[in-house]
Amino acid sequence: MSLLDLASKRQSPRAFDGSALTWDDLADGFEAARLSSSSYNNQPWRFVVALRGEAGFEALLQTAVEANQTWMKDAGAIVGVMASTVLEKTGETDHAALLGVGMAVGAMELAFTEAGLASMQAGGFDRAAFRELLGLPDHLRAVSLLAVGRVPEGHVPGAKARKSLSDIAFRVGFRKLLSLPDHIVAVSLLAVGRLPEGHAAPAKARKSLSDIAFRVGDDIR
Repeated sequence: MSLLDLASKRQSPRAFDGSALTWDDLADGFEAARLSSSSYNNQPWRFVVALRGEAGFEALLQTAVEANQTWMKDAGAIVGVMASTVLEKTGETDHAALLGVGMAVGAMELAFTEAGLASMQAGGFDRAAFRELLGLPDHLRAVSLLAVGRVPEGHVPGAKARKSLSDIAFRVGFRKLLSLPDHIVAVSLLAVGRLPEGHAAPAKARKSLSDIAFRVGDDIR
């Protein structure tokens, strides 16, 4: 299945069938996140994982607002998503941390889709309670909860409502895009091109899974 096929197939259902998941079911998703790109290769993504049936599952579930708990309770796993906001190389603020985390979670969700799973992010949760539950250090920011599971048999996903390309992609000077209104925040520059002939890419330097994925009760850093 192509990347575009996966992106088209991916849905955000508010319905799961209540079946359990194992770490093996989730492993490819976390590997896809681990291999994602980030500014300064800071790899700001951090995750806390709780499988259905574990005490940590109920603890993470209770940090969600009531409306989100109604569907999240039937997921096979809940993933707490966090961002490290400090550049490890300099100690300065990582202004692109949330972008990096978003890219990692996007890769994770596509991998889950390829594995026949569904996932749904929720920004409606008590961040203070989440921080207290996990004992987060100051440099880690709570971003979202990600519910992962299988959809109920016969579930029919709704049609995707998406902006048109002309609403999200612009040319310099077109509609005076660079005279940015206050609600648009400049995040990064992305260079795109073809590699020179014979270019040899260096080996990827990535954190190990134990440095980015934790369980409730772990010392998260």
